[in-house]
Amino acid sequence: MRDKTMAKPMRDKSTRGDQSLTRDRVNGIWLAWWLIAAIIAPRGVVAQPADTAGARAAIRTTITTYIANWNRADAAALAAAYVPSGDLIIPTGRVMNGPQEVASFYASAFAAGYRGSTGSATIDRIKFATPTVAVLDGTWSIVGAHDSQGNQQQPERGVYVAVMTRTPAGWRILALREQTSATELENSSSSKRAR
Repeated sequence: MRDKTMAKPMRDKSTRGDQSLTRDRVNGIWLAWWLIAAIIAPRGVVAQPADTAGARAAIRTTITTYIANWNRADAAALAAAYVPSGDLIIPTGRVMNGPQEVASFYASAFAAGYRGSTGSATIDRIKFATPTVAVLDGTWSIVGAHDSQGNQQQPERGVYVAVMTRTPAGWRILALREQTSATELENSSSSKRAR
């Protein structure tokens, strides 16, 4: 025997006359909210990790260690700061891909007169593209390098951009770009105020 309640068509209980909240109307409301949020949201806002201070400190530690490894002329330790797909571009435009090429480059630089030199770096800005990817802007310098005849070279300095990524082993370099056409970073908002 057939149950009479099963024969009746089921009605949507969410409809109440003109006040119905149909799926299309709910989706339309959500779409409107997303559009409003997109229009009024500040431009250039990037994701921040939950522990920004901790991430910033860890990134600073990685860069401090990198410089200490330069000052010890430890090419292998410098290369260990890179992820396997990481790369380095130096001011001449030479590109080193991967830790093995980075280590080889640094070993040859130390053999060519940079052993015993002193490197330094600043981190002027850290921006998080995602909670696990950060972009750094800063300055670098090297003093005390010698040419092939043993004569001391002029100090070198410039700015850099680094892209770092958080790995299970800590923050590592994905890309490092050094250049010497500028030797310091200038914030355009502060330079406008100074004029």
